[in-house]
Amino acid sequence: MCMNALLLAPPDLALDDVAEVERQNPASYTGDMTTNPTATIRVPIRTRKLLGYLAKWQGVSVSSYLTTLVKEQWHEAVIAAVREEVLMDEANPEAAAEYALWEETWDEIPE
Repeated sequence: MCMNALLLAPPDLALDDVAEVERQNPASYTGDMTTNPTATIRVPIRTRKLLGYLAKWQGVSVSSYLTTLVKEQWHEAVIAAVREEVLMDEANPEAAAEYALWEETWDEIPE
């Protein structure tokens, strides 16, 4: 998602040109920022300006964009943890035996 926005950025847009990024893509804010408690997160100006550009490209506020990114990362982390757990179980003979027993007795579970 982010990479697509970067690829669509004007070719002459230098990420270090903070003033130009700010002029072309000011960060937007929504009513959500006034109704919910907020916090300041210190990031380099270049990062803040790039977030502003990416959020504008997505048609959302910087706050909404960051919230979406964090939720996506959280979801990916949970899936990765489950995948790792399954791989660990598959490598464990005791867990494999337990799964085999579960599969054998599945039909015996009363409904």
